[in-house]
Amino acid sequence: MNKLYRKTLLLLLTVLMSAAIFPLASCSRIEHPGIEPSNTANGVSVAAQEVTDESKSEDGTEPPESEVPGESTNAPTDLPTEAVTESASLSQTDVPTEPVQTDKPTDEPTDEPTDEPTEEPTEEPTATPVPEPTAALTATPKPTAAPTATPKPTAAPTATLKPTAAPTATPKPTAEPTPTPVPTGNSLSERFRDIVLPINVRYDYFAIPEEILGLMTPGDREMYRRVAVAFFSGDNYVDIPSGMGSFPNLWRVIDMYFPVFFIDVTDTTIQTSGSRITWQYTTSNYEQHLQQIRRFENRVDFLLSPVVQSDTTIMKVLSLFKDFTSRLIYNDSHVIPGDRTSPHVYRHSVTAMMDNIGVCYGFARGYNFLLCQLGIDSLTVHGLRRGDNAVHEWTVFKWNNEWRYADPSWCRGGKKLTFFGFTIRSREADGYPEADVSVLEGKSLRASQYFDVSGEFFKPLYSGEIAYNVHYVNYRLNRSTGKIEFINASNQITKTFNTANGSVQ
Repeated sequence: MNKLYRKTLLLLLTVLMSAAIFPLASCSRIEHPGIEPSNTANGVSVAAQEVTDESKSEDGTEPPESEVPGESTNAPTDLPTEAVTESASLSQTDVPTEPVQTDKPTDEPTDEPTDEPTEEPTEEPTATPVPEPTAALTATPKPTAAPTATPKPTAAPTATLKPTAAPTATPKPTAEPTPTPVPTGNSLSERFRDIVLPINVRYDYFAIPEEILGLMTPGDREMYRRVAVAFFSGDNYVDIPSGMGSFPNLWRVIDMYFPVFFIDVTDTTIQTSGSRITWQYTTSNYEQHLQQIRRFENRVDFLLSPVVQSDTTIMKVLSLFKDFTSRLIYNDSHVIPGDRTSPHVYRHSVTAMMDNIGVCYGFARGYNFLLCQLGIDSLTVHGLRRGDNAVHEWTVFKWNNEWRYADPSWCRGGKKLTFFGFTIRSREADGYPEADVSVLEGKSLRASQYFDVSGEFFKPLYSGEIAYNVHYVNYRLNRSTGKIEFINASNQITKTFNTANGSVQ
């Protein structure tokens, strides 16, 4: 009996559980196998169907969702008829059928989590702004584009290489040659008319008088041409043609007629080795080299500025002489303080013209060069003083087809003409014998054999008539009258010299 009671109680409990679950299943529209929604009001049918489900579960099929884990399902399938009838009556009297027919369980939140969590989480990941990070990443290439713009500074240094390429290319622009500029109109440079220079120059560096060209050796003339072209091209060497012969006067002639060479070259760097002459520039590139040349020519412009084109030839000579000598400062120390050049720098005419400083060499050659640029034949000679053999150098210029002496060194200050237009006899009186006065290099070429300096047109200037008997402190040139006016300490004219006829008043 107890056994039958337990089975009946178990069956009743199963019916109650089925009555509570199936309405929920019907509300959620989930169809369980073997249960018709229309039969949920009949407790007997539900119970019978549940027994059938239990038997399926014991056979190994999947248990129904209403089965509670751990609950025993060992109820026999062949229940007695009275047990079924009793359980049916108990279910009809004790178990209300309202839970089976009501729809209230649909309001419980049991089914809501099955819909909401499955839809919202799946949409939120898709709604997450994944493109925003990628958009941010596509915006980040802008900084990477800026680094690509940074190569422009590296391209600028390649542009800075142009200035360095220009000096290398410009030294030899012989592809577009410019005819040799010979601005003089007195045919001084006929032997150099065929020379083609790589740059344009404003002055005639080949204005060598024919008398000097005739005394130069073939080697002197050829090497002079080569050095001039190499210098203007920026080259620091020239080759010596085989079998050409010697060139003893080359560097003296260069200092006399091509003084611009020493604007950028010191004489101690000049070397002759084998078949080549080399030298070194003081500048570091060709552009600076050209600037030095322009600087020299600008200075020559300034030194020639006192000369008026309308002046007579002799007034040009005198105007240049007065202005040039008024600037000269004698210094035989051979060293310029702070200058990187070597000794003997003062021996060159370029120093006298550029810095107004030097000795007789530079003064005489500088004045000589300036005269040649005015179209006046000029040269220098040097003599040995009697007694101590001291060397002195002065200028020789041609006027009215006669050669005249002029000594810029002994007329420094620009206030006297005691040593202007004088003759060889006057020079001998100063202690320089005619036999010891030479032209060009060395003593082999006696000047008196090639140049007659005996005209006395300017004798009143260097003789006692004016030079020693008239007490003057300065002189001035009157261009309108063509006269030299000698001024005393009271700024009064004491004497005049007429450059047209040589008369004194």
